[in-house]
Amino acid sequence: RMNEPLISVIVTCRNRLHHLRQSLPRMLAQTGAETVVVDYGCQQGTRDWVRSLAHPAARCVGVDDDPQFCLSRARNRGAAQARGPWLLFGDADILIDGDLGARLAANARPGQFCTAGQPRKPSTAGSVACERSAFDRVGGYDEAMRGWAWEDFDFYSRLRSAGLIEAHFPPRFLDPIAHGNEERQ
Repeated sequence: RMNEPLISVIVTCRNRLHHLRQSLPRMLAQTGAETVVVDYGCQQGTRDWVRSLAHPAARCVGVDDDPQFCLSRARNRGAAQARGPWLLFGDADILIDGDLGARLAANARPGQFCTAGQPRKPSTAGSVACERSAFDRVGGYDEAMRGWAWEDFDFYSRLRSAGLIEAHFPPRFLDPIAHGNEERQ
């Protein structure tokens, strides 16, 4: 079990390989972590690029049967492939500054889920860490929810309803890559 990751960083990507090229190296640098990239119908060779890294902590799963991006489904698919007892969800356009993996390993406690504290940048509101057991207990993300941001609030609400306490890590650990709404899928 010494080689098993403590944290599984799950990153979703749909046609944003240019962002993933910036964010994935930082995700791979997290202490005690593996990274699962969910290629959601990317048309830019994302899976081949991730595989070409030949990095043992980088794995890629594909979703090719849905023409419209569903963040909830992408995150659930990534979680299904994750090996760590803690799951950290992010997106291709979120840069991790510093070693958030080490911070979570030292401070996250059973019965908690962790989001960025205040002042939080709105585009990082969907980045969350929780225990796999809590994720499974609430049924993961609700795949009936499509669009942007509501699936996160629903997930957090269900975690709270299951008795988990929201804790925070410093918001300095997350830095969004600026882009316009035309890049949102």
